[in-house]
Amino acid sequence: VTYKSPEQKAALYAVVQGISPLIVILPTGGGKTLLPVAAAVLDDAAQQKSSRPSVTILVVLFRALIEDMLARLCSAGVKAVEWPAGAEGNYQNRRTPALIVLVSADYVGKQSSQFLWYAA
Repeated sequence: VTYKSPEQKAALYAVVQGISPLIVILPTGGGKTLLPVAAAVLDDAAQQKSSRPSVTILVVLFRALIEDMLARLCSAGVKAVEWPAGAEGNYQNRRTPALIVLVSADYVGKQSSQFLWYAA
């Protein structure tokens, strides 16, 4: 395996060890996409052995980045959805079948948002 940086390698090892929550800051092109995908795949494999649903939440800085990330994840065959600001009711009583839920950073902290309830 070739890593883009020692920091990416350390972050991936943290993912494999199950460290949660995990906050990783890497530069553009630093290999951030690999980390939530690895976390989601590992969680999905663990979930197959238990009845507890699992989802990886990815907080993304800008809406344009969410669209780009969704396209990249879907093209890689990873089930991912965006937390939709206008349709929170769709998530109130169920977990999404997606492995990764992407949400914008500004939306996570809104007091009116039910995202924190969903994530709990």
